[in-house]
Amino acid sequence: MIRVEVIVVNHGTAPLTLALVESIEGWARLRGATIHVLDSGSPGDPGRELAGLEGRARLTLLTQNRGFGAAANHGARASEADWLLFANPDVTLSPQTLDRLAEAAARGRAVLGGVSTGGPRAHGPTGEEGPDGCIETEWVAGSLMLVPRRDFVEAGGFDEGYFMYLEDVDLCRRLARAGLPIRVVCGAAYQHPGGASYGATGRDRKADWRASRRRYLSRHHGPAAAWLYALYARADDFLRRLRRG
Repeated sequence: MIRVEVIVVNHGTAPLTLALVESIEGWARLRGATIHVLDSGSPGDPGRELAGLEGRARLTLLTQNRGFGAAANHGARASEADWLLFANPDVTLSPQTLDRLAEAAARGRAVLGGVSTGGPRAHGPTGEEGPDGCIETEWVAGSLMLVPRRDFVEAGGFDEGYFMYLEDVDLCRRLARAGLPIRVVCGAAYQHPGGASYGATGRDRKADWRASRRRYLSRHHGPAAAWLYALYARADDFLRRLRRG
């Protein structure tokens, strides 16, 4: 049996995080898995709001919100499990979904993701389903991602230069370059509406998306691609202002 640690990054989403842990703690006990919740500098009193995790999950309170990747990396560094399962607080999943992911992991090292039945897209382009019930792809979403800890650490984890958006695509690209397959597990269905944490950040979602896009293009396609995207973004803003009059 593989050893799995579930890593959940919380920011202003305590009710969702508590509900997620409640839904998976039975599976975790049965599978010998551990659950680690990292609060990423939530406003208010996250220690009190997440007190219901006592005896059910490990809780780490980080003092600053440096983004999803930084908090997830903190959890990965503290883990001794063979596999890391990153799960967003606002996902809804079943023990059967977790079993399908664990079964795929037992067949060999790969980055594994599920099939989202709602919300943001959960994976890149796909081909034909293989006999193992998996489909090769280019990336899977960090909203539900199972990855071998050793490979994750050797790749440097998530790039903490991304506050949010595209850190999962960037990671998959680096791991694929290192020879690790990226696969969608067809039987691992889950729901992810997306965006639950952003209301508590006070940040500009559009600005964060554009910053992540520029960083991704610069890292994987060169500075010229990032410059062209920045030019496009400025032109887009200008045209929108014109349309508003």
